[in-house]
Amino acid sequence: MKKTLLLAAALMVVTATMASAQRGALSLGWSSCRVHGGGAPVATFACTTNGGPGALLVGGFIPSATANLNSLNSAFLYVDIYQLGSLDAWWQFTDPPVTGCRPLSIWGLNFDNGSGAAICDRSYWGDVGNPVAADRFFYPSYAANHGTLRLLTAVDAQVAQSTPQIPVGAESYVFGARLGRALSTGAGACAGCLNRTCLYFALAEFFQTNLDNFNVGEVGGANIPQPGNAYVGWQLNVAETGCAGTPVRNATWGSIKSLYR
Repeated sequence: MKKTLLLAAALMVVTATMASAQRGALSLGWSSCRVHGGGAPVATFACTTNGGPGALLVGGFIPSATANLNSLNSAFLYVDIYQLGSLDAWWQFTDPPVTGCRPLSIWGLNFDNGSGAAICDRSYWGDVGNPVAADRFFYPSYAANHGTLRLLTAVDAQVAQSTPQIPVGAESYVFGARLGRALSTGAGACAGCLNRTCLYFALAEFFQTNLDNFNVGEVGGANIPQPGNAYVGWQLNVAETGCAGTPVRNATWGSIKSLYR
């Protein structure tokens, strides 16, 4: 019952005004937080087994001096998945009305860093306690080579008010998503596991109990950030830096956002 109420509350606040000024930076890494935890920019997998633990994708948030954190209680977190051609079946997930090759549950979500696998300055949701989770997958999002994974987490809004917030400059774990290996090889396997893929932590919508809500990152528009700490690669060579070939997305955020509700 509590989980249902928290999710309902998080969904209600999306209509609140969001401050647009950037209040920090997002990071993305494999295995741990990217900036202060040494998270890897590239993950590789031989795609010869359907079992065992998959790679852990870790999203981080680093507040700036203007973050004005007071009572962070929930967030929508958007991760773009894209390739230079059409998006391979291995990266297409079933989430009605989307019918993909692999189930969306292939992503094992963790918002409190309970496994301790990710090294970060902070694990904010875990400090507040009992974060709830949900995810959606949108495909195609911007184009045929784009899918978007949207994650939702929420904690008790009142407890958030009395929990120490993320310090300026600290990198807090804000999500972990372990990518399962099922349907990578053998009969019925989904094509594309071995192909180069890029993932981008494009946007976080943060909500506070005092209603001082804000966005970090950007989706849409011509000013797409260059490859950096919010990008990771899959099956890229270690020598490759960032994710080249980021497509320009000229749609407004308002029009794109309407696809994700």
